Amino acid sequence: MGPNQYTIRSVAEVSGGDLIVKVPHHTSFEELLTDSRKLTHPEISLFFALKGERNDGHRFIPELVKQGVSNFVVSE
Repeated sequence: MGPNQYTIRSVAEVSGGDLIVKVPHHTSFEELLTDSRKLTHPEISLFFALKGERNDGHRFIPELVKQGVSNFVVSE
């Protein structure tokens, strides 16, 4: 695994979250994404759906799925 690769299991462990696998998925990622406008490589991206005062990253998930992203960190 290269220096900029993260495994789905390590992200789940570090975040204290639960790993839920609904479809075939990549086991490692090179791009951690918090801004949907910065998507460049959907097949190796993990999107963090963050909630803020003005935006909720969860609302961008359907469009990211259409663009090929299949891995997300969500709170709901």
